[in-house]
Amino acid sequence: KSSLVTPREGWPALQRTGISMRACDAPPHKRGAYFELVLDEDYMQGQHMFLAMAATHDPQNILHMLQHHPWNLDALLQMSDMYSQMGEQQRGCELLERALFALEMAFPAAFSSALGSVRLSYLHQPNRLLFSALFRQLLAVGRRGCARTATELAKLILSLAPDEDPVGVLLCIDHYALRSKAFELVLNLHDFYLNTPHSHPHHHVAWMPNFAFARALARWHLAPNPSPPSSSSSSDQQPSA
Repeated sequence: KSSLVTPREGWPALQRTGISMRACDAPPHKRGAYFELVLDEDYMQGQHMFLAMAATHDPQNILHMLQHHPWNLDALLQMSDMYSQMGEQQRGCELLERALFALEMAFPAAFSSALGSVRLSYLHQPNRLLFSALFRQLLAVGRRGCARTATELAKLILSLAPDEDPVGVLLCIDHYALRSKAFELVLNLHDFYLNTPHSHPHHHVAWMPNFAFARALARWHLAPNPSPPSSSSSSDQQPSA
């Protein structure tokens, strides 16, 4: 059962994708349960075909290649972007969801049951496919006005590599959190990074303009009786005669 996307009728049979995931050692000076995506030899054969088709700069060649390798992640993401840029959002979203479905079906039970506390290293090349697909989905659901879903996806992506934030979720999570009225999340994130040591790679986040604005707006919304600021000021008042 998939929790990220709902499989659609007409999708190719999910038999052998060549994608799997396994536990791995944590990088030096890192803690947590680390996993990595693994692409087998059959998948890599399809990947070589994708690279050859991409080099022709003809999308039809990639579509033809997908008929033989329907779960190639790079091809699905590439064509998803192309259809979205052409205005065919529905087709683009479907291909993106296919990529996410293939990735989620590769999750081992230990990974799926511990989402939020497991880690992925962005330095491991295949892992980047998961980061890329999740971030594309975050932007897609955000464009559709699903701010709460976008917020949850942002939290998931950030949890996979909280010290690195390789795709820049901290630049947009506050926007979706405000849109979904998750004001406590904005304040918690701000306070967390404000109290991190100066050596922390994201110590500066609390001082970023977007978080400064988001924090002020979140505090205003959480106030017992928030009232809009007065429209008049001393400079607007006419001097007395």
